[in-house]
Amino acid sequence: MNAPDGTPAPLVESDAVTSATSADPLINAEPSAPSATEDVIELILVSHRGPVRFDPDCHRGGGGLVTALRDLVRNATSTTWICAASTPTEIELASTAQSVAIAIDDSVVHQATSTGSSDSLERNDPTIANCHVRFVATAPSAHHKFYAVIANPMLWFIQHGLWDHTRSPMIGSHELDAWNHGYLTVNEAFADAIATVLVDASPSAVIMVHDYHFYTLPASLRARAVQQLIHFFIHIPWPAADAWRTLRPTIRDAIVTGLLHCDVVAFHTDRYARNFLSTCADLLRLDVDWHARTVQFEGRQVAVRFYPISVDAQSLLHLADSKEVATHQAALEATRREF
Repeated sequence: MNAPDGTPAPLVESDAVTSATSADPLINAEPSAPSATEDVIELILVSHRGPVRFDPDCHRGGGGLVTALRDLVRNATSTTWICAASTPTEIELASTAQSVAIAIDDSVVHQATSTGSSDSLERNDPTIANCHVRFVATAPSAHHKFYAVIANPMLWFIQHGLWDHTRSPMIGSHELDAWNHGYLTVNEAFADAIATVLVDASPSAVIMVHDYHFYTLPASLRARAVQQLIHFFIHIPWPAADAWRTLRPTIRDAIVTGLLHCDVVAFHTDRYARNFLSTCADLLRLDVDWHARTVQFEGRQVAVRFYPISVDAQSLLHLADSKEVATHQAALEATRREF
């Protein structure tokens, strides 16, 4: 079973950033995120899969994450998207430590060159570049351990309740090596890349990390003295506390405390958020305020939230009115049985 590598995210409007950050009195982050009335909304997005793929030409990235974050990018003043390099071209781009300017539109991804011209998949428009992509390359062996031993076969299965506990998982020296020299190694590499980007970022920039690939990343960022607000959204279920007893305490505790170095930890549903609070209370014996939905951790309040998936209605209406949709609609209607 293949794990879904990208699913819709909940925040797409500029005021959604505010609602998840500075407008929430339960978050005591310094400095706070920009409010909806400020002129600048600077985002640092972090995900395993990026918005584009170079092989070697520029193509739109797969999965739903690009679609979900598209409108968030368009409402931000500036966005840097940090993701894993997966092709030879991306690895070469990562080696230069330079970002690639792109534009994310309704259905088009453009690559903008340093001279301001645009090499588009469907059209040329050099004026709409709205995102800079930074690729992170790691050793193939480390990435294999990170992705193919820990993230997908272990974490994704635990969080979806798919293990047959009478037989699996077997967590031995192979898995421990993958954790120490794969998962942690890749998370450290991403922390280095983010810290480099933050050198030129505003103190009010918001770091938005996505999904189960990066549970230890927030702790690594704080270890590098990163002060910006960190928002983490988990796109898959968070199970009840006992499910995490499958893991060794050293791994389990690193996952939970890693997340608790964020200012906001967010989920799709109320139940997932409550399960996370229960995990903190039951397994780490931390003080949890169930009414305020906060966790006390190292003298800080960490907000635990859940968000319905947001969409840009105007974008959907525009797409629904397109010729492509009309063609597909006619094809579907032609398959209906006559009664």
